[in-house]
Amino acid sequence: MKYAFFILALLMLSKPVLPFLEYAFNYDYIAEVLCINKDKPELDCNGKCYLMQQLAKSSTDTETENSPESNRSIKIEFQLLYFEELKTPTINWASFTVTKKEDNFYKNSYKHLHTTSILRPPISFIV
Repeated sequence: MKYAFFILALLMLSKPVLPFLEYAFNYDYIAEVLCINKDKPELDCNGKCYLMQQLAKSSTDTETENSPESNRSIKIEFQLLYFEELKTPTINWASFTVTKKEDNFYKNSYKHLHTTSILRPPISFIV
């Protein structure tokens, strides 16, 4: 799937470059046979007139592809069969009362060893 998408994207991106590639590969044939200005060598055209025609043709092709007539869209109409109006809930704030809990006292559930002596490491004798 990735490769198909990659190839499709590559073809789409290379479409504007195709007239230039055709001109480069068929330069001799275009300059000798397809050139409109063969009889006027002072213009030094060498088939550039044919290239300009092909570029104009490809640009008009892309313009017609982007025109509103070519963008066909499907219009679907839905018939409304059922409709219910949404009711918003109303809240009577006067009926709410705030009660305060009185038994919120701090519970000290931690136990500590309250020792006053300093813990000292054992004495080792080095011989």
